[in-house]
Amino acid sequence: MLAVLAQAHMSLQGRIVTTAVLTLAGALFLQGSLHLFIGHRIEQSYSRALSQEMLGRVQMRLNERLSMVLADARILSELPPIQGLARVAHSAGVDPQDGSSRDVDWRRRLQQIFVSFHEARPDYRQIRFIGMADDGRELVRVDKSGGDIVILREDQLQKRDQAPYFDAVKALTPGDRYISRLNWAHQDGRIVEPRQAVLRYIVPAFDADGELFGMIVINVDANAFLGKVIREVAPPHRVIIRDAYAASFVYDPDTGTGRLYVDRPPPVSAEALRALQDSSQSSGLQRVDGFALEAISSTNEAIEGGRFTTGLIIEADRFTRETRLWAGYLVLFGCLMVLVATSFARATVRRHLAPFLRMTDEIDAARAGRRKPALPATRKDEIGQIARSFDELFEALQELVAQSVKHAEAVFESVQDGVVFVGRHGRITDANAAFARMAGVERDGLTGLPLNDLVPGTFTVDTSGVACQNGSEAGRTLVLDAAHFGGRSVPVEVTLSAISRDPGQHWVCIARDVSSRLADEATRARLIAALESSNSELNSYAFVASHDLKAPLRVIENAATWIEEDLGETLDEETRENLALMRSRIDRMQNLLDDLLEHARIGRKMGESPSPVITGAELRAELCALSTPPDGFTIDFAPGFDAISLPQMPLRSVLLNLLSNAIKHHDRADGRVEISVEEAGEMWRFHVRNDGPGIDPLYHDRIFGLFQTLKSRDQVEGSGMGLAIARKHVMLAGGEMKVVSDGQGRGALFTFTWPRYFDSERHTRVA
Repeated sequence: MLAVLAQAHMSLQGRIVTTAVLTLAGALFLQGSLHLFIGHRIEQSYSRALSQEMLGRVQMRLNERLSMVLADARILSELPPIQGLARVAHSAGVDPQDGSSRDVDWRRRLQQIFVSFHEARPDYRQIRFIGMADDGRELVRVDKSGGDIVILREDQLQKRDQAPYFDAVKALTPGDRYISRLNWAHQDGRIVEPRQAVLRYIVPAFDADGELFGMIVINVDANAFLGKVIREVAPPHRVIIRDAYAASFVYDPDTGTGRLYVDRPPPVSAEALRALQDSSQSSGLQRVDGFALEAISSTNEAIEGGRFTTGLIIEADRFTRETRLWAGYLVLFGCLMVLVATSFARATVRRHLAPFLRMTDEIDAARAGRRKPALPATRKDEIGQIARSFDELFEALQELVAQSVKHAEAVFESVQDGVVFVGRHGRITDANAAFARMAGVERDGLTGLPLNDLVPGTFTVDTSGVACQNGSEAGRTLVLDAAHFGGRSVPVEVTLSAISRDPGQHWVCIARDVSSRLADEATRARLIAALESSNSELNSYAFVASHDLKAPLRVIENAATWIEEDLGETLDEETRENLALMRSRIDRMQNLLDDLLEHARIGRKMGESPSPVITGAELRAELCALSTPPDGFTIDFAPGFDAISLPQMPLRSVLLNLLSNAIKHHDRADGRVEISVEEAGEMWRFHVRNDGPGIDPLYHDRIFGLFQTLKSRDQVEGSGMGLAIARKHVMLAGGEMKVVSDGQGRGALFTFTWPRYFDSERHTRVA
């Protein structure tokens, strides 16, 4: 648009001069001299106005983009999940408001919201919510890497109390914001390679008591962000944006790209940089090194350093091109006919500029009346070209606004939650179909109804307008009973948010029918109570059954001992063997009962302390001491086993069962067992390999069953419960166990997976 204006103006000057020459003949010579002087001044003023307008548009667009990101950060800081996290942090781990949401629930909701903002904002590189507690630990963080959106795990979150902005945010109050200086992106205290400059937008988040709870931090790709801002304006000259710390961004209109200079000066002369620095004390264009420099400084207390300077660097000869063209005429023709040509030139200029003045008046009137300007688009000259360009721009903007409204209406109608807009005095101004179904009222009948009639307790109305029931609770989520015109009451989850700067004037209410959720929660609570009762009964049954079954065994064992003592030397050899066989069967039965009780108690051992975490070297020493391999057997641990950290129990029991099983069932006096471990994503994968007899694939499932052995218990003493116990521990931990052997050659490989971040306390609470 500006290029069209400049072209039209230059063409207009040529027409004025040509007309004067043809009409006044020799008198035009003097008029040309006067026109040269006047045109030179007009051209300079017009070019200066164009440069100032262009620079103002760049500065305005930059401020709009800064405001947009700050608005996003402020919206994120007022979201219900952040208040939910604050409530959980001040309670016993469960949100007291709804009695069910935990810290992890609110974090998951906040993560999904961050992902949505990443999808909508391609320039965002990182969105974080940092808590003030625990040395400024990140609570939620979602990054964008190579086009992928990545939600960081709990163990990847960092503490940010050493960040330069952390102490600055502590001094902020509600409504304040903070923008950091241009700097390189850092990770773990080091600059990320390849280097990427970022701007950090920070807004504090406060809990319901007004205490600083944390901060929303948005990292923006500075190069892409600033380049996009300037490309939207499309300036024909080089643009430089410089902050108070000498970091600069230079945009080249010939390539349509920009480049950041953080640690070194930009390719601009030192004199031009000094002129930029002093721009707040200067006015108008400055001539620097063959260039014209126009600069605007913007002061903003929210920005670290407080100042951005935007400059426009223009070739100086663009301002003097017309002057040099006509300088030869001025030398040749002189100044003899100045008086004759002056009046004609003035009238001609006024006549040609009159359409521009009328267009300006019409545009001002249309702006005041919020209507489309009526411009002379039917003209065939440059004025008509400008008018048609304005009309095309206006129609494009109208189409964009209509499309945005259409999208907003589609979202409003398709969302499953009830959405209600409330105006002054708490009366409904609009509502979507979902809320009409929830209320049991025709949609047209909702307009004008007080929201309190449908959702009691939502608003308190006074003579001055509308106020939230508790002003400090704006934006919080409440569970209320909504009146249904069909005669029943529906529990709804309600979130109220003000959508105007004038408190109490306009609100949006989002209502969700939670009757099904509350019913599911009640059912789940009943099932949990029944399951806990069943577990208690099972524990009691296992203990009583084991105790009652062991009692007769002890009587039988005592009777065998008394028989042997009473008969003494009169016992023959066969009777002694029978008594010994009886005792071995009694011992086998007692071991079987112990293993059966241990198997039943896995996952139900309530009240036990969490197992300590030990190193692989400590676990290796315990396994070697407890397995007591016979002479000739070797137990080898692969390299790397000693360096890992593991829970002592029940992992020690699993490995000991596999190790003892390999020794017990070996068919030779000498043998070898090898234990190794490797990473498998979120799991450890353990391998226990022996060189004993293989296991036929037909029995791979059988060996993990209860009381199952492949050999007679007279050949190998055992209860047949060891592998069943080991496999149950692994399955409760979320892993799996299997055996690999073809049954033809030697050896068998037992492999199982185990969580790298194992919660031993939770393992003992599994029902």
